[in-house]
Amino acid sequence: METRAPDVVETNIDGVGDDFHDYLTIKFPVIDDENVSSLVPLAIDITEQKRTDFELRKSKETAELVNRAETEFLANISNELRTPLNLIIWFSDVLQTDAFGPISEKYREYASDINRSGGHLLA
Repeated sequence: METRAPDVVETNIDGVGDDFHDYLTIKFPVIDDENVSSLVPLAIDITEQKRTDFELRKSKETAELVNRAETEFLANISNELRTPLNLIIWFSDVLQTDAFGPISEKYREYASDINRSGGHLLA
């Protein structure tokens, strides 16, 4: 009352059983002849807004957790696949160059397919 400004307070009021309500209470001072003569209270039930805010926060946290888990999973899978794929690509290169001796044209095509597919997966 000394500041003559409205007082805004959020309150939680217990109800019956597990029921509760959140209220936004604003107390407006009534000023007569430069003195505060009384207060006019206004209470707004904000229970649903608070519950909705809580659910939105919870959903956002869950989505962020899922996103982090997905990112970590993909990074791990990528690392787990990269090493064997590089080896497969290298070996198919070796086969195509006849480094271990000549191979038939059919096997050269297979090695080329393996190389191309491995490169695609690696990319």
